[in-house]
Amino acid sequence: RLALVVALAGCGRFGFDARAGSDAPLDGAHDAASDGAIGSAQCGGIDLLADTFTANVPSPQWYSYKNGGITTVQMGGQLVITLPATTIASAAYGGFGSVFRYDVRGQRIAVEVPQTASTATTAQTDIQLVSVKGDILSIIEESGQLTASQYINGTGTNLTMIPYNVGADRWWAFREDAGTLAFETSPDGVTFTLFSSIPTPAFASLVSFALETGTFETVMNGGAGHFDNVNGGTPSGKFCPASTLRDDFNSGVIDDRWAGQFTSGTCTYGESNGHVTIALDTAGGEECALRSATGFDLTNDAVFTEVVSAPGLAQTYTVLRASQQNGDNVELSIAGTTLDCAQIINSSYSTSCSIPYDAVAHRFLRLRGSAGMIAWETSPDGMTWTTRAQVASPIALDAVFLTIAAGTNGAPAMASQAVFGTFDVLPP
Repeated sequence: RLALVVALAGCGRFGFDARAGSDAPLDGAHDAASDGAIGSAQCGGIDLLADTFTANVPSPQWYSYKNGGITTVQMGGQLVITLPATTIASAAYGGFGSVFRYDVRGQRIAVEVPQTASTATTAQTDIQLVSVKGDILSIIEESGQLTASQYINGTGTNLTMIPYNVGADRWWAFREDAGTLAFETSPDGVTFTLFSSIPTPAFASLVSFALETGTFETVMNGGAGHFDNVNGGTPSGKFCPASTLRDDFNSGVIDDRWAGQFTSGTCTYGESNGHVTIALDTAGGEECALRSATGFDLTNDAVFTEVVSAPGLAQTYTVLRASQQNGDNVELSIAGTTLDCAQIINSSYSTSCSIPYDAVAHRFLRLRGSAGMIAWETSPDGMTWTTRAQVASPIALDAVFLTIAAGTNGAPAMASQAVFGTFDVLPP
């Protein structure tokens, strides 16, 4: 968990006090203080994440977490994470994490921190970039010190430590440019000062972002961390086209692009020899899924998958799905011996087509967005497509998770498996 990593980073701090000049460009070629001179990622960049916390409820771009009596609320236009009056001598952390993962390369993610937890205690307030595998880059305030730290492959390292100044360090930021990732602070969110940097890690292309307050030991009256104006409160950029997520499943390992993968129940899945195989048993109520690590734009685009084989049994299903953060989705489903053009909205399942499943004619399944419409399509070869249904899309398609999955609604008569051959790639 993020909290445990932060706790490790907080123990036995070391470092040095070092600051570069105001907004010093990392490579001498760009100055990104206020004019956005750093080139943004073409799509899927962290400039998509922004919030002013003025609503009474969290934006759907966040999930919240907490333990040990911590509270997380949005009030007064800020995210406020409050420690209980007394914490016990164990990790207690709370915060917001981004639902999507983003590309931070060539971009800055900045956050206003009007107040940290009590600087007279070991309570911590921090922001984090987190890789799929749990590597973390952090800016942490604790005991009146501001620390740039990293937790890579299970080892925590404090890179730089400086005295924390609530005025000069009101804004915290990560900035990537030309192979260098910088840790920065600013008094006004306009002019930033570099206080640490590292070579850009490979995982910078796919990170989640977190805002957090907590402690790893007993703290009396630890106070609260306040956050505001993530990326100035105004999002920009766009998610990458859905068709850019492509996989021939030849690596033998399910890669980070499918970091949203999950197992519910007793099914199992794996990748080998150009296939993803999902094994289902007779227990019922299970689903195994490869879900994209982040959102994609299906608005005027399409995605397809090859279904080498489907169980074809009552109570089983094999699907290609596009879903929103809240679970609402559209999917092309092989449900037993039927092909369904389906949608699930507010947990209610309905279909726009339902025809006998033909393993040859329906070998390829495709979802296609166009001018506000969603089409469910099939093909025998991945080249010639037949539209099975087309309606006004019941969900927004500009930021959807993409999923291939198989599961059971009830207890099927026997164990079975679903085999996928490719995703958005024609087989050889």
